Amino acid sequence: MDDRLRRLEAEGTLPVVREQVRAAATDAGAAATAEDRLRDFQAELDDIDELAELPRRTRELLDLLAEAGEIVQQAGAVRDEQELTALREEAQQAIDERDLTAIESVTERVAVLMARLHRRQPGWYQDAFWTIVQQPGLLPATSEADRLVREGRDAINQRDQRTLEHVVQQLIRLLPRDERETIIGLTK
Repeated sequence: MDDRLRRLEAEGTLPVVREQVRAAATDAGAAATAEDRLRDFQAELDDIDELAELPRRTRELLDLLAEAGEIVQQAGAVRDEQELTALREEAQQAIDERDLTAIESVTERVAVLMARLHRRQPGWYQDAFWTIVQQPGLLPATSEADRLVREGRDAINQRDQRTLEHVVQQLIRLLPRDERETIIGLTK
């Protein structure tokens, strides 16, 4: 990253672009050149920004993989272990290649695996139900939401796990997208 910034500085990119922009006011050819140069300069800056994100995003991915490893070790099935192994290999390749897009993709897939693992834990649906119901203003004020809350309470009282799962899934669909992702464990 520092090398790219030094190169841009050594090439005098910004002063050159400024001169081309000034000349563009009177010269159509200079305007086209300035526009191209600005676009190239912005692309370089975008690449530098992406490189600056790599350490943080890499750390997030490694932390998430470690957390997923603990959950899989405690409560995962063989297929979960296999999926985690494949994700670790993809993560390592993305890290080695310094590919931010691939790192973000693997991070999302690890989060989805973790959400699935969490949902399989005993009591997850009951916890999710109470989390949704007890947050004021989270659910829309509709007759459907009211009906689902009643059905969920009845299912908990009757220890009807299957109905509770169905109710929670429907309640989650009523939530705003960012809240949905938080409840199902895709984001924190």
